[in-house]
Amino acid sequence: MDNPKVSIVILNWNGKKDTIECLDSLKKITYTNYEVILVDNGSTDGSVECLKQLCSGIEFIENEKNLGCAEGNNVAVRRAVVRGTDYVLLLSNDTVVHPNFLTELVNVLKNDSSIGIVGPTVYYYSIKDRIQSAGGRICWYRGQTPHFTNKDDIKFSQTRDVDYIMGCALLARSELFKKIGYINKDYFAYWEETDWCARAKKAGYRIVHVPTAKIWHKGEATSKKISGFYEYHMTRNMFWFMKTNAAPKQYLSFLIYFFGFQFWLSSAIHILYYKNITAYRSFLKGIEDGTKKSGIVSQL
Repeated sequence: MDNPKVSIVILNWNGKKDTIECLDSLKKITYTNYEVILVDNGSTDGSVECLKQLCSGIEFIENEKNLGCAEGNNVAVRRAVVRGTDYVLLLSNDTVVHPNFLTELVNVLKNDSSIGIVGPTVYYYSIKDRIQSAGGRICWYRGQTPHFTNKDDIKFSQTRDVDYIMGCALLARSELFKKIGYINKDYFAYWEETDWCARAKKAGYRIVHVPTAKIWHKGEATSKKISGFYEYHMTRNMFWFMKTNAAPKQYLSFLIYFFGFQFWLSSAIHILYYKNITAYRSFLKGIEDGTKKSGIVSQL
């Protein structure tokens, strides 16, 4: 497969300005065999009207309501997989890409059938040479998922296996969706790509960071102001992820670490430092729903 077809899925939620900048950067990429599927996830800021006018020639899907990051992406991924695309790229709308990034990712993926997922080096948009993520590792005994960053520069000279790829730019074989299923919509937002990567590794696929592929990411631009939302979903989904993917001994160790140390530290930070009782209540609700494997229907 010399020139595999890539379906680029971009999810927009009240972020038309970021989305337009992302699309403009894609116009400059060197890889040619790709399509863009743009999904609007129930925006209320006039994104739909604006993007329809400015993005002619791009497939546009309009969700009637916010389905969350996971299912919002799934809507487009299903369509691409059914049509027979070779690879799917999940790309956040608040990213700007290097012209060669997709060529570099595709070259690694197509030349090694053992690899299921690849990802680029993600730099901060506001600090161009600072690395936000070069893949990540999962600390199964603590439930933590640290990114590789500038401190690990010595390791970034060649491709290497990682535990997961940051969801803002993740290229996967379409066959992977058929074998392990789509992204778990119950997560709604946060941890969903980590869960999907863990499932891919369990199915025998490698996950690889490609240092020569570069993008710039603005960060949590779509939800950074919703602290209660962030605290609830990050906490609940952490418990869901560990329950689903960790071995029994790992999950037990995680519970001991969380309730013996992390809970008290997080409580002190919320109450004494941030003085944000609303966010703290969301944090507690996340623990409650996460430990009993249930949750509210999320709306942004």
